[in-house]
Amino acid sequence: MWTTSYIMKPIHFFCVLLLAVVVAPSTLLANNITKAKQAFIRGQELFDNEQFEDASEAFQEAMRLAPNWKIHYNIAQCEAAAKRYGSALDHFEKYIANGGDAIPMDRMEEVLGETARLRQMVGTLEFSKVPDGSELFIDGSARAVFPLIGQIRLAVGKEHEVVVVHKGKELIRRKMVLGAMQVITLRVEESAEGSHGDMVAQSLVVENGETAAEPDSTQNAATAPSSSTNSPQLKKLKVTFWLSSSLAVVCGGMAVAFWFASDSTYNDFLRLRGTVPNDDSELLRLKDRVDTYDALHISSIIGAGVFAATAIVLGSMYLVKRKRTQTVSVSPFLLQVRF
Repeated sequence: MWTTSYIMKPIHFFCVLLLAVVVAPSTLLANNITKAKQAFIRGQELFDNEQFEDASEAFQEAMRLAPNWKIHYNIAQCEAAAKRYGSALDHFEKYIANGGDAIPMDRMEEVLGETARLRQMVGTLEFSKVPDGSELFIDGSARAVFPLIGQIRLAVGKEHEVVVVHKGKELIRRKMVLGAMQVITLRVEESAEGSHGDMVAQSLVVENGETAAEPDSTQNAATAPSSSTNSPQLKKLKVTFWLSSSLAVVCGGMAVAFWFASDSTYNDFLRLRGTVPNDDSELLRLKDRVDTYDALHISSIIGAGVFAATAIVLGSMYLVKRKRTQTVSVSPFLLQVRF
């Protein structure tokens, strides 16, 4: 005959099991939220101390523990301040994509302006025929696992080391400098089998759709000029700046030469004036020469001043434009997130 205690034991066990299934996830979630808050606060403190790379890692940890689209903005600010413009652009775009209409209009305009500027400061790295499961390392840090989702964007004007490893075997190792909006594709081609039966991979550089020459062992890099100093506007400003500076120096040298010539001629005039009449032709000739040298001296001084001022203005414009192409503004504040 069934006893009450015998019947109740399975029921008690089922209740305890049901309680564990319900309570355990909520406890784990609460624990993750607490850790996310701690990581977020740590990120704020690191950002205030200008430790931008560490701040980015702290915010990314908070994102992993308690995902919130607003944190992408903070990560992007840290990455931009650390001059990792490719990653900054990725996170700004994720912030826009996930935030959508919830982003205030003024903040949206700010982020759109930053993304437009960042696109001028990154190049794109693509890969072809890389085996799935391969790991991508950039500048010594793990970046992704193949197959990739999207493109890899890197800051221009800086040498990056790109390494792809598959099952412990290095398929690609390249050092390269990307230009603004430049696309470089690294393609893995299978060649003859190695001595141990493994396929030997050869990496080829494909730049903007055209296969580039394979670098030799002493120059293992695919390089491209940085747009920050080679854009047409900056080149024009630089040329006109040096031209104005050179003309200012020339005019300054002419002013000094005419001053010496005027002084020497005036001394000759003074020596001759006491020995000949005032209407003597030689005396009048010397006087005319002094007046001419004085006029040329003044004109050279004015010319030197005008060209020097022009050079200063052009130099200032060059520095401002160059800075705008090389830096991204970082807000003095970060978004606050409720977990």
